[in-house]
Amino acid sequence: MNQQTAPPTRASATKPRRGRALDLTAFRSVLEQERDRLLREAAALTADEQALSSAQQAEGGIAGDSADVASDVAEIALDRALEQTTRSRAADVEAALQRIDRGVYGMCEDCGHAIDPARLRALPSARRCLACQERMERRGRPQRS
Repeated sequence: MNQQTAPPTRASATKPRRGRALDLTAFRSVLEQERDRLLREAAALTADEQALSSAQQAEGGIAGDSADVASDVAEIALDRALEQTTRSRAADVEAALQRIDRGVYGMCEDCGHAIDPARLRALPSARRCLACQERMERRGRPQRS
């Protein structure tokens, strides 16, 4: 008797293999709050960077004590790097929200198996199961989960 298996449905695609369904409403809420927090943080970093740049322009550009100049330049560079990292994390969270909408949240993007719910609770934007994430990192291509 040859049985064909049906493709996973939207509901079954989010069930971990051990039979416990994920509470997508709770994950969506956590992800939305995290996205909003990250976007506020990125906006604050942008405002700080713009304030420093404006202050420098008002003073006629970068001038003054070399230690002050170095400090200002370093602070602007740090704000830019932090803003970029924060916006990247917000994009990861947004991608997780889109996976919820598509019905594939909690499934590893590499192997297709369910991501352990404990991993998702610790890192709700995880895109890979722990085994696939570790394999990727061992290959020397560290990427956020």
